[in-house]
Amino acid sequence: MHRIRLAFNHVRPQFRFLDSVNAAVVAGLTEAGAPSERVVGREAGPWTFAVGGFSKRGGLTVMSGLTVSTADAEIARALAGLDPAAARARSSNGDELDFSGADIGAELRSPHEAVSELAVAFGSPFAVMKAKTGRSKTRFHDDLAGVDLSAALRASVAARAGRALDLEFHVDPLTLAVDGCRRLVATRFVGDRRILIPAFSIPLTMRGRPEDIRFAYFAGIGAKTRGGFGCPVMLQ
Repeated sequence: MHRIRLAFNHVRPQFRFLDSVNAAVVAGLTEAGAPSERVVGREAGPWTFAVGGFSKRGGLTVMSGLTVSTADAEIARALAGLDPAAARARSSNGDELDFSGADIGAELRSPHEAVSELAVAFGSPFAVMKAKTGRSKTRFHDDLAGVDLSAALRASVAARAGRALDLEFHVDPLTLAVDGCRRLVATRFVGDRRILIPAFSIPLTMRGRPEDIRFAYFAGIGAKTRGGFGCPVMLQ
């Protein structure tokens, strides 16, 4: 398990679509030795990322930092040797990203190995997928009212872990009522339209086995974690 942070103190990259950041991170990880099948595709290992920065009018995001986190041993080794200059992407959607010159370092804060309860916020908002049947289209909840959030988030992390988890997620009802509004995140461009995914950024508490809490923290919570959703961060 490993987590790093890139700080853009000199040149700040800009993008419109989150998939462009994913492409740049994937390029950096594979160049650092991570097998491509561990980074992308159905057999990929658990990893996630969160962009720090601010949004400008027109949907442009200016990056001040980037956190990349994984619970996978092979990806963790690649993260430890990541060269920011290798993390770059040029997309047909018009985004061009180059992380050269970023200051990089390991994120030292992490859940204690014996912790059985942990309050977290989110560096990137989490998405909650609706139940699917067969080949039905993937859809996401845009309202958490009536959603068994603990069951949905546990299922997402368990699928990533490949095993059952002793893990519960708790949200304060007042926090959910006041701060539970979704935001729309632009992930990519298809034809002449933007693909938008509803996501949420409310703090929550994880309770369960320490190893399961640590896995969720490093792997990410919710759907589309490798796409830059659901990266938890520890509260101050």
